[in-house]
Amino acid sequence: MFIEENGKPLISEGLKSEITFTEDQMTLSNKDGDSGTWEYSQNSVSIENGTRSYGIKLENGLNYRITFPIKDNVERGAISDQNDRIIYLIGRNGHYSYEDVFGIR
Repeated sequence: MFIEENGKPLISEGLKSEITFTEDQMTLSNKDGDSGTWEYSQNSVSIENGTRSYGIKLENGLNYRITFPIKDNVERGAISDQNDRIIYLIGRNGHYSYEDVFGIR
């Protein structure tokens, strides 16, 4: 399992949220009080030059990719939809910007 704890995603529109992964469920809730829980299965793993990427498929058939783009760092990452569009920036200990997640400074 690639992540089994709470994270702090920042939705592309800037809405701060909380995300929790368990062994087979993903729960997303935001500060507006909206939330949802989906069952998922992990369907791919890629580790290349120290960066990690995991594919998941939700119960509704949608596919997502979770990427940790900084070598040997699983603190900050991004969740992309099946069209490779980033929909969440994620962090285990805080909300991060695009620059923080992708190591651009």
